[in-house]
Amino acid sequence: STVCRMATVALNTAKSYYEEKHDKTSFVKSILSDNILLSDIYVRAKELHVEAELNRGVFVIRRADEKGEAIAVETIQNIFPDRQTSFVLSMGEDDIVLVQQLGENAELPDLEKTAALIEETLRANGESTVVVGIGTVATHLRDLAKSYKEAQMAIEVGKVFDTEKYIISYENLGIGRLIYQLPTTLCAIEERDDHGRARGGSSDKPIIQERAQKRKPCVSFAALCARGGLCSADRQRQKS
Repeated sequence: STVCRMATVALNTAKSYYEEKHDKTSFVKSILSDNILLSDIYVRAKELHVEAELNRGVFVIRRADEKGEAIAVETIQNIFPDRQTSFVLSMGEDDIVLVQQLGENAELPDLEKTAALIEETLRANGESTVVVGIGTVATHLRDLAKSYKEAQMAIEVGKVFDTEKYIISYENLGIGRLIYQLPTTLCAIEERDDHGRARGGSSDKPIIQERAQKRKPCVSFAALCARGGLCSADRQRQKS
């Protein structure tokens, strides 16, 4: 009958939409994870009708309290229900990532508004308190992985230098980002006294090995500032 045919067409349309959407989400996740070749990005984007050259923001959402309840993907999807412009993915055990389409002239304040919406909505709904890391604007699909890493770094650096902030942008990390990226060998030098011994403990266990195991950044902030005047220079840059 006509009704049955119409129902079949509607069902097939809905199925195709779901499969395409699922493929798009998997595609974006592959880009974020660096699991796809650059040449394949162009091919898959064309197949899935995903526009390659668009401004997109990448936000990493992580629980502030590691012992708190996990954030559900559906919770973030409810804040950004448009599945054509927003991709919400679970990355690892702790992170939810939002890839959000932006306007042509999007700037950092626009990204911070989106991050604030996420943080405030979750707090108002009684969800876990979260920290939101913001990467730089990705102008092309190939830039998403870079922006994702930046958002992750923003959170990690914020743990050390901006412990009171819940929204942390990579662009505003300042001197903290440089110190975080210092090689572990320099950290080891800074943390040894004039006789080559580890400060505050035995020199039996190399500090480089210890820091590598704990995956902690170099945080000998005061020593570096005192030697190079980095702190004052950074403050002057931020004021100007």
